[in-house]
Amino acid sequence: MNKAYFKSSPPLYANTNITNMKMNTTWLQFSLILLLFSGELYSQINPFEGGILSQAYSKELTEYRSKEFIIREILEVPDRSIIDLEIDALTASASGEITTIIYNCKSSNVKGLLFVFWSDRVNEFSLRYKGYSFKNLDYRVAKDLLDNLDSVLEEKKAIMSYENENLSKNAVYKWDDLYFLFYKGSSGSNLIRVFWNEYDAGWNQANLKTLKRRFDKYFFTTK
Repeated sequence: MNKAYFKSSPPLYANTNITNMKMNTTWLQFSLILLLFSGELYSQINPFEGGILSQAYSKELTEYRSKEFIIREILEVPDRSIIDLEIDALTASASGEITTIIYNCKSSNVKGLLFVFWSDRVNEFSLRYKGYSFKNLDYRVAKDLLDNLDSVLEEKKAIMSYENENLSKNAVYKWDDLYFLFYKGSSGSNLIRVFWNEYDAGWNQANLKTLKRRFDKYFFTTK
């Protein structure tokens, strides 16, 4: 980028075509940066995070990325072999909410639970994009977490029972590197915020109970 072009105005005798050419060059440089960044985000599929530039959240995209993560980072697919993969997704309806995915590969005896986190991010070029990350729990760890959360739902009732509507009572539960904040919404609904790394994701008690029921039922019937 021509720094002098921004530091001072061009001479009065500068040709208009030259000025336009410089402006076009600047725009071309910006477009190249945008294109490179977009390509970087689309190709960034590592075990923990990635991003989609100027892409609205969609359930289809969430499941699409999740399947790729499971195949690339969790399963060990033998060369020149075909294996099975079953997925039961409880997909979030909007960005900023948690998606949970139960997965099972009977051929490799690999099964567990995947948490998918989404959030709006801004890069160094002030471009907004959808950041996403995966939190993988194998079967035994996932079952332990869900069993503990099931007990927490009962224990939190004593903490959050109050008559003063002006108070905001909350219950906080920590499990490994996950923090769960239980609170009441404006309509009285039982909501949950989940904190992990730099993510602050929305959840609710109904989805947690649904996940627990589906998790137990699925693995009980597939034994």
